[in-house]
Amino acid sequence: MTLLSQSQVRTALWAIEELRRRRRLVGQPVPPALADLHHHLIMSAHGPAPEVSAPQSKSRPIEAIDAQEAATILGITPRHARRLAADLDAQRIAGRWVFNRHNVIAYAEGRTTP
Repeated sequence: MTLLSQSQVRTALWAIEELRRRRRLVGQPVPPALADLHHHLIMSAHGPAPEVSAPQSKSRPIEAIDAQEAATILGITPRHARRLAADLDAQRIAGRWVFNRHNVIAYAEGRTTP
């Protein structure tokens, strides 16, 4: 088993995020193994996310928002929000991107964590 330094983990995380971004730009799916590796690298770089009890997460209703509102929450343009749709678990419904407000807020909080 090889252990990576914190710097190496952050570099690998950047490389995986860049690969995922490029695949989305050209319309290629992100393989599940790559998504799994991305998740593990985030955990290594930033530590585990705080655990949420199962009943609480199941009882939270889904609040659907559009790309404009997601962009406002994230402080980016709607176009950039649409580019992040795969990371935010958004769905394309009737030709429009629909985001879950809770996922967008969680993503925004994760981006600002040092």
